[in-house]
Amino acid sequence: MAGANRDVGDEECVVRRFTAEENAWFEAESRAKFQWDRQAREYYAREEGREQGREEGRAQGREEAREEGRAVMAEVARSILGRGMSVEEAASITGLDVAEVARLAQV
Repeated sequence: MAGANRDVGDEECVVRRFTAEENAWFEAESRAKFQWDRQAREYYAREEGREQGREEGRAQGREEAREEGRAVMAEVARSILGRGMSVEEAASITGLDVAEVARLAQV
């Protein structure tokens, strides 16, 4: 039976042992590849964190801008009300809710 397997192909399996120098080279190459992979993972993780931080900063900036815009519009509504215009007119001009302008009129 063992002879039957030899007839299947012309190739022979050659097994050899690596020298100590070759083993050292393979180990050094493996360590270097591991180090490169680790550095790449760390780099991309930092970049992902930076992008997430930028997005959070943009969202926070947009919210702060909205709040500042509401505060400015509240001051405009107060000024309009101080000139004797109606709550509905002040709401229409500033874009604030009528209820919010009415609350400002009471303050």
